[in-house]
Amino acid sequence: MLAGATQAAQKAGYAIEVQTLAGDPEARQQRLDEIVNSGQFEGVLSFASLQARPSGEAGTTVLSLAEFDDDMKVSGDLTDPTPLVKMMEELASRGHRRFLHITGALGYPSARARRDAYLMTIERLGLQSLGVIEGDWTGESGLKAIRSLPDDAPPLAVVASNDVVATGVVRGALERGWTVPGDLCVTGWDDLDSSAYQVPSITTVFVDYQRLGSRSLQRLVAALRGEPEAASDGELQRIIWRESTGDLISAKPPHGSTRD
Repeated sequence: MLAGATQAAQKAGYAIEVQTLAGDPEARQQRLDEIVNSGQFEGVLSFASLQARPSGEAGTTVLSLAEFDDDMKVSGDLTDPTPLVKMMEELASRGHRRFLHITGALGYPSARARRDAYLMTIERLGLQSLGVIEGDWTGESGLKAIRSLPDDAPPLAVVASNDVVATGVVRGALERGWTVPGDLCVTGWDDLDSSAYQVPSITTVFVDYQRLGSRSLQRLVAALRGEPEAASDGELQRIIWRESTGDLISAKPPHGSTRD
């Protein structure tokens, strides 16, 4: 996000200074008030959630992202579970009828949003769910989930909360003598660098944090100049289909490309 914001600022003729807002929400708010009242900055872009607008000079414009909550957990637009729904719809169109979802820690809004979307998609498409297993974003939770399944679980499509969990799922499947993507197909989230190169490579969702940083800084500049915000220049999340769902690839695509 910082890289995207910095590039957008330079393009608009501004310089960026990075400040850290540490501590609880009250401490962060106090520090932000100090920054705004210093008179050193025309605008402030806060990646941390704010409880209230800083009590700064009228000429200082402040923009706080809605994509993170007080604990810096993903919130706002980044909790959109649409890619999960699209992956399930595509797998169902290929003939998959049995599904399993391994969630992230349910204290996270994104984990709850994906769980709810999974359950609604199961019901809407008339699919069979082998359950929703609460995980903690770790490979161990994926491994344990697969070890807990009955021997007749395959054929099965596993919707994992991220690529690390998906990797644990693959290992658990191989331990049991199940093939991926033959007996199990697996999806992840986050497009980790390693996910394109492991065997099988992981079908995943790429989250464009750099685009989020750039877009947010552009919104701040528009507010500074009294201009309307530019139209959105693309999605923040997109599906990348790979071998874990039976999609052949030869190399990791650059972040500017897509195979969805």
